[in-house]
Amino acid sequence: MGLLLWSGTWVLVRGRMGWRDILPAAVFTTVGLTGLGMASRLLFSASIVEKERNYGEIGVDFTFLSQLIGIGVFFAGRSTVGSW
Repeated sequence: MGLLLWSGTWVLVRGRMGWRDILPAAVFTTVGLTGLGMASRLLFSASIVEKERNYGEIGVDFTFLSQLIGIGVFFAGRSTVGSW
């Protein structure tokens, strides 16, 4: 996944930045998304069932929305780390 993010960023900036300049952002995003994926496996399964039982379909939507917000936080952090 890190290699994909590293090379994908290089393609998106059309080679205007060096590979070393892009590496910290790719590492940050890889570590963050891997951690989010592990936390999702542990927490979200039970959360989806509980929210569906308590709130119905909208509860499941809120659970997925919280995961998407987490992914957005890592991509925003990636931009911050990449600008250093």
